[in-house]
Amino acid sequence: MKNKIYEILIDTLRKKIPNKKELISTLVGILCIEKEAVYRRLRGDIQFSFEEIIKLTQTFNISLDNMISLGIAYEKLYPARIADIDFLNPGELDYANLTDFIQHLRRIRHSLVSEIGIITNSLPQLLYVNYDSIFRFFLLRNLYRSGIVAKNQRYADLEIDPGMITYNRKYQECLKYSRHTSVIWDRRMFRFLVDDINYFLSIRLITPQEVKVLRDDLLRFIEETEKLAARGYFRTPECKVEFYVSGLVVRANQAYIKIEEDFVLSLMEWFSLIDTSTQDIHIYNRMKTLFNSMKRSSVLISESSETQRILFFRQQREIVQQLSEKL
Repeated sequence: MKNKIYEILIDTLRKKIPNKKELISTLVGILCIEKEAVYRRLRGDIQFSFEEIIKLTQTFNISLDNMISLGIAYEKLYPARIADIDFLNPGELDYANLTDFIQHLRRIRHSLVSEIGIITNSLPQLLYVNYDSIFRFFLLRNLYRSGIVAKNQRYADLEIDPGMITYNRKYQECLKYSRHTSVIWDRRMFRFLVDDINYFLSIRLITPQEVKVLRDDLLRFIEETEKLAARGYFRTPECKVEFYVSGLVVRANQAYIKIEEDFVLSLMEWFSLIDTSTQDIHIYNRMKTLFNSMKRSSVLISESSETQRILFFRQQREIVQQLSEKL
């Protein structure tokens, strides 16, 4: 309860001053503390003292009674957090939050009970993060959908912060140390992707030459993923991976991550780059139940399921090759 009220205070301050640099500077002036001390408080490494909270609530006209009421309601109704990372113009606080998150994920390397389950109607970033053209397209598509970039933002002109790419790859590479990863795909995911690429081509935000590069990378992605599915593991045989093709429509991208018995995470992707995430054990258990239910209506295509695997990946190549018809 105390932590939730603290989170509400932080969220309120960020809404009062959305610009991160301005917020940091303002808090330094109000509290008369060093910049690094402010960063640590906003990250949650340490908390504002009672005197500092009183000073902030008085300065920003924030009601303590309302915060407590919101905290009680929030705990009951919304035991989840929405990611608040500025992907295009990340600041020091964004990097600090990502660094802290990756530190937690690194525990997965030494865990004997780690487990990941993914249900998706799109390509998992876990697999495509090292393909620059695919990564760039998904970023453009997701930003475009979210309204974060202008509707005339071109694929070639999208500026991606190098540090954010590095952190993103570290994040995905950590996950590959999981002892057991299972992925359930919507069988139409490549059809959805090709349709999206053709749409961006039709409105001239991506060029025919860029589509050719994207098509070639997607074919390489399919080839590498097929090899991974046949092998059945990421880095070593201890890092097992399974692929399933769902017989049902996958309407939302969801995942759960178990690092240790005391650290679980559920992810629900609603709007492209915005992930709702929670460590609530009840939501984690419900998501695992959903995953196991979806698995029963899916076909395993990894390791020994050679016939189904060959057929599935052949169909995906044919779908991607259709991009050539538009060029």
